[in-house]
Amino acid sequence: MTVVNSKKLYEHLTKWLRDYISDANADALLIQLDDSIASMVTLLIANDAHHSKNIVAVPDGFKISELCDILNIKKWDADDAIIIGTKTRNECKLLRSYDKYGSGLYDISVVQDIFDSELIDLFNYRIGLDDSLNSFKVDNGPRSIKGFTSDEIEWADNLNRTCEIITDPADPTKNPAWQRFTARQRTVIAKIHQIEKLTKHKEFSHIYYPRVRDLASLVR
Repeated sequence: MTVVNSKKLYEHLTKWLRDYISDANADALLIQLDDSIASMVTLLIANDAHHSKNIVAVPDGFKISELCDILNIKKWDADDAIIIGTKTRNECKLLRSYDKYGSGLYDISVVQDIFDSELIDLFNYRIGLDDSLNSFKVDNGPRSIKGFTSDEIEWADNLNRTCEIITDPADPTKNPAWQRFTARQRTVIAKIHQIEKLTKHKEFSHIYYPRVRDLASLVR
């Protein structure tokens, strides 16, 4: 997918988090982090929205620890904090690649409607604003989830938004559009359709996050 305006998207996500913190009268943010680009972007947004005021990171990775040090973020546990997750749309929307009471156990997320391919634009935009971060580099190589590449997941998600071939309970092979897909595309559709059905019980209904898919000025 494509970010239309990185500045507007970043500011939209930051404002959403800042408003949520204010409305909740929250004192602390607790973020479970690793070396993923999703963690990097989440930490940067949280830092900008809360200005390092009692942000507590639980880092699991060398690079994310380095970023915490640069931003002067505390790295230990906290009570009575808003727990922020770092799962992306690639993981959450159709595949639900998380444990409902493990990695999926959090209060809010700022990247849950953001595709993996869009995160690097947000990361590069924010890094470019701060001289202290100019030398900070991150390896954002391609990743796969449940045997699908990020491009395949995002293609399937976008396709489903137009014709609901994956979330429709009906057999996708009976869909009128089936014949126009390649052999690999049919495999992707069929497998994700099955996974989506099997994981419906894990659907996030309690998580608050900013919706950006319907905002044409931000992504397309």
